[in-house]
Amino acid sequence: MSIRLTEDQILQLAPDAASVKAGQGQAKTSKWPLLRCGERALWGHCQGSGSSPYQTIVDLTNIAFKCSCPSHKFPCKHALGLLLLYARSESAFAQEDEPEWVTSWIDKRAETAEKKAQREERKKEGEKVKDPKQAERRQANRHAKILAGMQELELWMKDLLRTGLMHVASSQRGSIYEMARRMVDAQASGVAQRLYEIYEIDYNAEGWKELLLDRLSRLYLLISAYRRIETLSEDWQVELRTMVGIPQAQDEVLAGEGVEDDWLVLYTEERSTGDNRTEVAHLYGLQSGRYAVRLTFIVPGRPSMELSLMEGVVYRAKLFFYKGVLNSRALVQDATHTEKTFVPQSFGSIEEGMAYYRERMGQTPFAQHTSLCLGEVRICPEGESFALYDARGRRQPVSIRREDGLSFLTLTGGRPCNAFVIISEGEWRLISIWYDGHYRITQHEYHTKEYE
Repeated sequence: MSIRLTEDQILQLAPDAASVKAGQGQAKTSKWPLLRCGERALWGHCQGSGSSPYQTIVDLTNIAFKCSCPSHKFPCKHALGLLLLYARSESAFAQEDEPEWVTSWIDKRAETAEKKAQREERKKEGEKVKDPKQAERRQANRHAKILAGMQELELWMKDLLRTGLMHVASSQRGSIYEMARRMVDAQASGVAQRLYEIYEIDYNAEGWKELLLDRLSRLYLLISAYRRIETLSEDWQVELRTMVGIPQAQDEVLAGEGVEDDWLVLYTEERSTGDNRTEVAHLYGLQSGRYAVRLTFIVPGRPSMELSLMEGVVYRAKLFFYKGVLNSRALVQDATHTEKTFVPQSFGSIEEGMAYYRERMGQTPFAQHTSLCLGEVRICPEGESFALYDARGRRQPVSIRREDGLSFLTLTGGRPCNAFVIISEGEWRLISIWYDGHYRITQHEYHTKEYE
């Protein structure tokens, strides 16, 4: 089944702001001496600076791109332009059977996906016949290595406190980075990620001391909890192993009971910590009323084989949730694009939303992000910042870029709307709103998107 995207959904695929502008510049029929489409793909010839035009393909079954241009950006401006042109003027594309250069690329992608599935299946079969005692020994060795690394980390943290946290900004940042590297060597990548987050604090910003102390405290709590992991419940054991960097096997996750639903993609964002880049997709299920998060780990120069989830789009899919205390992370399976739209069930007041947030934090002090929707709130400017007000007059300051906050005000005229927020370390980030049939998303670097 081919996927139809709006212009705003296409622009969110751009790797940066410059690509948005360049892609829009390529969305002109005068740039394309050949424009064709089929059941599986779009393709065309785009005239570049050389004598031969660039050959550009877009796979419409699982949005992916290929272009003969030398650009290292993915997708390149030609692929973006081709998609934008199709969204604006489908009639400009003549229906035609795929030429060999298009068919070979799409078939190769399908073959690669099939081989990957076969490898995963063989891996599962191989794991079934492995010596369980050998697996237990490996787990025990890793556990011992992590404990040794945590002991070293605890001594370092105590030295940091004795020296004084005021010195972190001036003379201790390098030691934070080095300690993160040592945690990678100790096979505790999750602990290393938390140290990278401490390293990347803006030590020139107001409130850095409180943020540093909060992150160090949670890290110390993680060390203490992991030491007594065997005394805790199964959910907590899984949660702690995941947090220190021991991943759950995907086949074990898929062996659980899936939640089939209509899933709205509320927001996608990219997070960078140290050398790691992760795409985070926030979803909400219509029937289940459940929030979910899909993580896609980005390998530079290697296109992802996972389905690209588009903001504002509803997918019919089955989600399999990872075990743990909050178990909001999920694998997305059998996703198909739908034309449905809906507004998530929302809390009736800011106090109800705050109670939900406190409940989540009460389940685990390690919760880093909480998603929720609020109904009938007004966006109000307060100097250079903004706040939400509910029908009871309760006020909640929110973080949002000024230009995006003003864009929301222009749409709503200060009247009540539904809002989606993400709470991180006590900060409420206003992400999107629903108003009069419009779904507008912000918090991206270069544009505010709107869907109807």
